[in-house]
Amino acid sequence: DAADMSSKYFCYFFKEMTRKTPIEYLNTYRLERASRKLLSSDMSVTDIAYSCGFNDLSYFIKVFKDFKGISPKQFRIKNGI
Repeated sequence: DAADMSSKYFCYFFKEMTRKTPIEYLNTYRLERASRKLLSSDMSVTDIAYSCGFNDLSYFIKVFKDFKGISPKQFRIKNGI
């Protein structure tokens, strides 16, 4: 409503501007935050997932692997934490 666009047109417009769907964009943001937290804190992977807006740990791990190529735990270990 605020953009005076239908949901369908907004999604099309958003992807044209960012080359990502709104969900892909949001997940990228959340995964960048999670990556920083994995490297800078001793929080559990579960707590990091939830604190970054993921409500399902399995989904978080799947999306993280797709994004980084390794699991969150492997990412932490690989980077010396």
